[in-house]
Amino acid sequence: MSSKSSYKSSNRDNDKLIRYGGEDFLLLIYNRDSASSSSDICERIRENINAHIFTYETHKIEMQVSIGVHENPAAEKNLGEAVKVADKMLYIAKKEGRNRVIYFNDKSKNMVLSKAKDIDFVKQAIQEERVICHYQPIYNQLTNEILKYEALVRIIDKKGKIIAPIFFLPGLKHTNIHYKLTQRILSIVFEKFKDAKESVSININFSDLINNDIEATITDTFTASKDLASRVTFEILESDEIDNMILFKEKIDLLHSFNAKVSIDDFGSGYSNFKTILDIEANYLKIDGSLVKNIDVSEKDFKVVKSIIHFAKEANMKTIAEFVHSKEVYDKLEELGVDYMQGYFIAKPTDRLLNANELFKG
Repeated sequence: MSSKSSYKSSNRDNDKLIRYGGEDFLLLIYNRDSASSSSDICERIRENINAHIFTYETHKIEMQVSIGVHENPAAEKNLGEAVKVADKMLYIAKKEGRNRVIYFNDKSKNMVLSKAKDIDFVKQAIQEERVICHYQPIYNQLTNEILKYEALVRIIDKKGKIIAPIFFLPGLKHTNIHYKLTQRILSIVFEKFKDAKESVSININFSDLINNDIEATITDTFTASKDLASRVTFEILESDEIDNMILFKEKIDLLHSFNAKVSIDDFGSGYSNFKTILDIEANYLKIDGSLVKNIDVSEKDFKVVKSIIHFAKEANMKTIAEFVHSKEVYDKLEELGVDYMQGYFIAKPTDRLLNANELFKG
């Protein structure tokens, strides 16, 4: 059974499946009654894809799917707004561990999206300088030293509460406010690290890299401070929508020309195009947390992570495992020979740079 037949066996002919971009698909479900609801169809799709094993040469490939659902799209003013809601649910499904369906309905509106923030919330936070970064150490277990820190964006609301990115990033995709937020993050991080000796990782999208203003900020800063450039790593999502590989390679080469480094983030979560990874000459592969977090109890995840580490070593790239949340996971990764680790077992993100003596404090 192919992936297409997995979908066909779960769905009706008058439902519409549209490629929405990159690895995202939009499913429009028409006239569902209580016996065949959107939750039924989405769960069947998830189960069928999860059960199917693809075979490529001698390799067996298992697939998973994360699904975000808007169960009452007619409540929105147009289809675009309904899709945005479903996209937020998809983001939550991925962040909660993937291979699951997250629904938006009247009940979940209060439970899940009551904390979700709109574009105006972010715009105002930027204007009022309430955007901040927290920093999580990336640890070298062989030397007991901190390799670098990952900068993680936060917003302080007007009541002083810190808002996590899951509540404001999903709705910003491909908007001008997204680029302004990226600019603000770069400004904060570059200012903090320009006169320091520590190194830092910054999350950035392909769309950020091809934005003229963001490119100018990076180029101007790195031209003025080559030492800072050598201590910055840009983490780019492996599953990001890259529709122009030649342009993407050009932008990566620009970063490398300043001696900045590049990390492929969430490796193993998308297409895992090994040739593309080799072509762009990434310095690091950050292994997707959904593979890492169950490595102590899942033989399948253990084998996948083992294969990624082997590939990275052959390609002269270093590996970083995130979501290291327990000693059991830590020990398994140490057994596999991962180069660096990051996660709550080591240290939670904080508003200052922890030192090595402050790690593993629970």
